[in-house]
Amino acid sequence: MQKYSDPNKVKCGCGCGELITVAASIAIAVLYLDGHGVMSGPAVSPAVKLRNGLVPQPVSERGKIFYGLTGDCQVWTGPKNKAGYGTMYVWVSGQKRKGRNVQVHRLAYELANGEGSALNLTIDHLCGVPLCCNRRHLEAVTIGENLRRAAMVILACAQGHPYNDENTDYSLDGHRRCRHGIFQAE
Repeated sequence: MQKYSDPNKVKCGCGCGELITVAASIAIAVLYLDGHGVMSGPAVSPAVKLRNGLVPQPVSERGKIFYGLTGDCQVWTGPKNKAGYGTMYVWVSGQKRKGRNVQVHRLAYELANGEGSALNLTIDHLCGVPLCCNRRHLEAVTIGENLRRAAMVILACAQGHPYNDENTDYSLDGHRRCRHGIFQAE
């Protein structure tokens, strides 16, 4: 009680110095905060975790038409982020409480092409499937190129008018606009 001013607090057993509140009935024991010090089970490499979380799926029509893809998509079945991309927690070996969440398609690309190969670039899914991790369906591109490719897939304006030669106008900054919407606004 003199040491921590609370008889129900002990230091985490990993050596980080953080205090854990424990029930008064717990005898003196080595206790760990969740994720500190001791990992449950043997460590599994990110490549093995990735391989175990993939399921084959036929390639999308977009991938066949735009990029001539023939191999199956390898779809991630694990956790996803709000944007719909697969995520995985990767431990940094030899360090306690160190790790990071990574997007699995970025991990797949870097496992295939070398660590840092996607630095300052966006990984584009050529097949159009956000959960696909097939390295042949992934390409590192600039953000501008990725957005340009995404816009190519949108074939009509919000009102449903098709983007074709007669109905499409381009603003000075290069954005497409529906001519029906321009004339109705005037």
